[in-house]
Amino acid sequence: MTNDITPASSPFEAIKQTDADGQEFWSARDLMPLMGYRQWRQFSDAIDRAKASADAQGLNALFAVTRKKSGGRPQEDYTLNREAAYLVAMNGDPRKPEVAAAQAYFVVQTMVAETVAEIAPDVYQQAVIRLSEKREWRRVTDQFASSRQWGSSDYARLQQTIYRALFGMTADDIRRQPQTTGEPRKRGGGFRKSTAAKDHLTPAQAERLEDFTLLYGARIRQEPEASPRAAFRALETTLSFMGVN
Repeated sequence: MTNDITPASSPFEAIKQTDADGQEFWSARDLMPLMGYRQWRQFSDAIDRAKASADAQGLNALFAVTRKKSGGRPQEDYTLNREAAYLVAMNGDPRKPEVAAAQAYFVVQTMVAETVAEIAPDVYQQAVIRLSEKREWRRVTDQFASSRQWGSSDYARLQQTIYRALFGMTADDIRRQPQTTGEPRKRGGGFRKSTAAKDHLTPAQAERLEDFTLLYGARIRQEPEASPRAAFRALETTLSFMGVN
């Protein structure tokens, strides 16, 4: 993978194709190895999640089934427009650095389609930074989970405090909202029923929670320990910075 973060030099740019109408698209088979996948079966799971997400959000994403010839038996493939490729990247395995690179690239592609191309390199760099911070936040929560200082109710109390502060709602209140994300159903479209509050957040709530977690992750990394007391101290500082009472 290249270390150059400019979209023009990206390997994802190199595999982009254009149809007869001048519309850009990507082959899922071409995208698969660049996102760190070796088996189509595993990569198709990410495609299924992306399709379910597109259906739930009513997005104009094109997942056209095609057949790719590779010297032997034709293989199943998808023609992906920009929106579809973006969703596939966002639904890839977050542990893969190649997936992070794909997410950053397609964030830029989406922004370029809506704004001027001159800002794209800066947007791309910011996307890389945000993705790095999100991975760091996962490490923080893993640290909570593995710490002996956390009891079974401590994390639930922290979560409830966050939801009340950001949305004025409990986790149960959020679960009463329509489900917007989760594991896709194998048949019939949509998502499997989820009791996780995060799967019932509205898009605006999810964006606000993401902004919070990035700030909170940065703040809690300054704490010398991963104790509940330190977590709530960092929470108070973060909410104050965001102007949340």
